[in-house]
Amino acid sequence: MILIHLLTGLGLASWSFVISVPFSKSPQLAAVVTTGLAIALGVVPMMLFNIGSTTPTILSFFFPSMFYIFSLKYLAGYEQWQAAGEDQGGFLSEFTGGLSLLPMIIVALVSVF
Repeated sequence: MILIHLLTGLGLASWSFVISVPFSKSPQLAAVVTTGLAIALGVVPMMLFNIGSTTPTILSFFFPSMFYIFSLKYLAGYEQWQAAGEDQGGFLSEFTGGLSLLPMIIVALVSVF
């Protein structure tokens, strides 16, 4: 859980720098646009169900706020059934709705840099 929060924070920091490049003359506008975009993109994964493990992995690379929600959905799937959250190298469980945490963590780590 700590790793997910650290990766999300680092990913959002680097992502906000990339998004703010077109707004070099107005840093306030860059902050508003980046924040609004991160919140809007955080809502999208809440509406997606049973989409497999490839799509969330790709979306996690480009949008750190989606990585955070997909990771929480993965962990909440195990919490709902009171089971231990394990990911055996991409093992898809019936608890998680097709999500796999390990590829998302690797992609989120790469996207920070």
